Amino acid sequence: WTNDRQKCKFLIKRLLNLQKNHIFAEECEITHINEEDEKLFMEKNSFNKLIHSDIRIGLKYREKIVSIMSFSCKGNGKYELLFCSDKSDTKVDGSGKRMIEYFIEKYCPSSIISYDDRRCSFNDFYNECGFVKNGFTGPKYFYVVKNKRMNEDELKKISNLPKVVNKIYDCGGIRYEWKR
Repeated sequence: WTNDRQKCKFLIKRLLNLQKNHIFAEECEITHINEEDEKLFMEKNSFNKLIHSDIRIGLKYREKIVSIMSFSCKGNGKYELLFCSDKSDTKVDGSGKRMIEYFIEKYCPSSIISYDDRRCSFNDFYNECGFVKNGFTGPKYFYVVKNKRMNEDELKKISNLPKVVNKIYDCGGIRYEWKR
């Protein structure tokens, strides 16, 4: 809240299904997204940090990216769904299902795994796309330094570390899997 109120407000609106804009995935053009566009989209619309992805799929509405899904190839037809999100304050009905169906048709995966954050889970998406819940991950921890949340690697880069550093935990994750 302290560092990015706008993203917090958009997340609350998304959880309450109160987004300002509403479009349908069928009205969008499906396209491949480059890494730079993915990075810009995530910076504006997500709390997640960019993770290297091998495949990035997006939906464009009136030439603007409104939804992104990214994957990592694990070999032997196995993939991990790393990120999926609509643009802030925009609900794109059926976006996840449309992009997953495109991905399955184009890349013929044998399986796809994904992890969902238990703090703000959108598990309807996983159910709608044929994923099965098959486990949980334990909580991850972060450090808070000067009101900024950071992981252990980021903390190591700070040269003048304050004496008091708080450690916080999230709620863990839910593991989902889709199999052919």
